[in-house]
Amino acid sequence: MECETSEVAWDTLRDLFASENLSLESQLLGDCHSLKLSDCGEMEDYLYKDHSLSDQLAAVGSPISNGLVISKIFGGLPKEYQNLLPIGITPD
Repeated sequence: MECETSEVAWDTLRDLFASENLSLESQLLGDCHSLKLSDCGEMEDYLYKDHSLSDQLAAVGSPISNGLVISKIFGGLPKEYQNLLPIGITPD
């Protein structure tokens, strides 16, 4: 890639990384929304994976609120956990 000025070079790099971050962000959001306890087997693994996805989203500039993280965790639990869930959150 040839750039005539340093400004063009920096703009090109910014655009490349922005595109990669957007793609990664979309993938991480999809993974976060589709994560279920049944995918992980153990509760510890499920919570670790959810926390890891949240951290990765923050690292690409898209942090999610603690409330959304908690809601997502409860939402990924099977019906057997229904008596533990706050009112208004329905398990899969």
